[in-house]
Amino acid sequence: LVAQKQRWFDELGLPGFAGKPLTLAFLQEATAAFAASRSLMLCGLIVDGEVTAVQWGLQQGTVFYGLLTSFEAGKWTKHSCGRVLNWLLLKRLHADGFSYFDQGYGDEPYKLNSCDTTIPLTTVEICVTLRGRLSPRLRRLLRRLESHPLQQRLADFTDTFRPRRP
Repeated sequence: LVAQKQRWFDELGLPGFAGKPLTLAFLQEATAAFAASRSLMLCGLIVDGEVTAVQWGLQQGTVFYGLLTSFEAGKWTKHSCGRVLNWLLLKRLHADGFSYFDQGYGDEPYKLNSCDTTIPLTTVEICVTLRGRLSPRLRRLLRRLESHPLQQRLADFTDTFRPRRP
């Protein structure tokens, strides 16, 4: 899983686990903790003895949360192993009596083609300290000021005096 995901990060030019060792440490510690609680489900698609895709997720009752998927590249790319594993897992979970498969955030076509429920995401801020309670209010005020017509006119006015770079 980690090697496949790091390869994917590399292909996209993202640091991934190599650039964020704390993310890898979290994944390793979470794997141990969730395995100990018996809520971890690690599923793999193995073809000719090679692990071609992996799904790392959590089970709570009859709900499965698919949190991390990886897949092999090279000769396996054209076979969409991650999608095949997702479909086989969906089929298996249904047969095992699961009521829900949460595929996580994102509107990728493979998710939209296999679901009948979409839940919009939202943001929740819970501010505990005085500084924390003031911060969201300040952000809202700054957003309102940025969108005010007078601010735009002032920005246009000050731009006329700003030296231009060649």
